[in-house]
Amino acid sequence: MDTTWVLALIAVVLLGLVASIVDGRGRGRRPRRGRRAGRGPERTAGRSRDRSAGPGETE
Repeated sequence: MDTTWVLALIAVVLLGLVASIVDGRGRGRRPRRGRRAGRGPERTAGRSRDRSAGPGETE
């Protein structure tokens, strides 16, 4: 009797279980010490919104 599909099904179920456990552990951690509750992440990189030169213009 061919039982390879049973082994494949067990492997998929175990993989899903491990993925859900790892994801739950990552979401359940406490926030880092340097951040205060209620504040979003600070932007450190990227362009500033108030630029003097528009698109296609040189400074």
